Parts: sequence; C-alpha cells; structure tokens
Amino acid sequence: MRRLRAHHLICMCQFQGMGYNETFASNMDAIIKELKADPMQTVIVQNHMDDICKCCPNRVSDTVCSNSKDACLSRDQSVLDALGLKNDQTYIYQEILKRIEADTPTAYYACCSGCNWNKQGVCSLDYLATQLESILD
Repeated sequence: MRRLRAHHLICMCQFQGMGYNETFASNMDAIIKELKADPMQTVIVQNHMDDICKCCPNRVSDTVCSNSKDACLSRDQSVLDALGLKNDQTYIYQEILKRIEADTPTAYYACCSGCNWNKQGVCSLDYLATQLESILD
C-alpha cells in the first residue's frame, strides 16, 4: 500500500516530469502511473516522509528532510484540513481525487501557496482543474 504526503496528492495531479533530479522525477512518475492504472487502490495519507520522498535528494533519513521540513509539514496539514482527511489514515485514491475536484481552489491554495514549484509557474489552478478532469474521466 502506498504512503503519500498530503501535499503530494495535489503535486501528483500537476506533475509534468520535472523534479529535484531524474531519480526523484522517475519515482514520482512511476507512482502516478501505478495509481492511475488502479485508482481504486487504498493509500495511507500522512504528514511525513512518504514513498515519493524516498528518492528526494533533500532526504537525509527516513524522518529528516533538509528542505524546509516545517514548510512541508504546514503544507501537509493545510491539505489535510482542506480535504477533510486525517493523518495516517487509509483512503481510496479515487475518492481523494474526487475531494480535490469538489473544491479545487481550496485544495490548490492549501498546497501551492508559497511553494517554489508554483512560484516557478510549473503549476496553476487552471492546470490542476484540467488535470483532474482528465484523470477522473
């Protein structure tokens, strides 16, 4: 069963093949493809290191990130709150996507406000909405 940080739920919908490095991007792409192939699978949503973080160059250990841990934790909590999810709980992946789609602006701003990827223009509210439509069709 996949373990996913809450903010990664939003990032995955907007992923365009970019990442901190090739290993990170390849890992994220593989996880996204796996979940798209079987959106009814269950995932554990959490506010700490997950399966995507395993290949992040900022990962120091299973519990330590050198890239602004507090910002990630805050972003995770904002997404948990926005989507009405609980930390370390199991959910069906497709149901999470439906929650994001039901209130896309709230989910987007909870996750993306202040994020460097957002500042670089990699993601946007419109892009998230478009991606959700294609994923859920």
